[in-house]
Amino acid sequence: MADEVENNDSVFKAFNECRTSLVRYIRKYVGKRDDPEDIMQEAFLRTFRADKKTKIEFPKTYMYRTAKNLAIREKTKMAARLTEYIEDYSGPAFSTNEPSAFDALVNKQNEQILKSAIDALPPQCRKVTVLRLIHGMPLKDIAQKMEITLSTTEKHIAKGLERCETYIRLHSEATEQKQVNLLEKNNTFGASGNE
Repeated sequence: MADEVENNDSVFKAFNECRTSLVRYIRKYVGKRDDPEDIMQEAFLRTFRADKKTKIEFPKTYMYRTAKNLAIREKTKMAARLTEYIEDYSGPAFSTNEPSAFDALVNKQNEQILKSAIDALPPQCRKVTVLRLIHGMPLKDIAQKMEITLSTTEKHIAKGLERCETYIRLHSEATEQKQVNLLEKNNTFGASGNE
């Protein structure tokens, strides 16, 4: 019983000692806008559970490694969502040879939004993102072509995807708000014209 309390105390002590630096460490992977608290808590819980099964000699190191893995997994999920979003808009909605005028307009608008999102990226991040998303180049080839490390390439891709996703989401929300305002304006004019 005393050993179990001592084991748990070492994990708690390690967590309390590195909590602030762990948050900063997680932010390196998920960005400044995302809240690292959930990842930090999950890293602590996983370390705690693992320590209960087998004594962990270096709980801080284990916690940092777990936090890194969780943060990378979170970024990968976000990248997959953005890739699905891009794929949804990359081809015609129907299998006909000629899209309708409305479909052509929507596709053109979506391409312009994505182009604007990519153009808003910092130069090196933009180059890496274009090589990966548009040209489908493997990460190793991008790193070699750009003369940067594979890790830096991955960070640029993650940053590019995150910023593009945010840009597209904000643009979509702004467009929806404009449409609501236009409908409300039209309804106001229609109501006053009927009186």
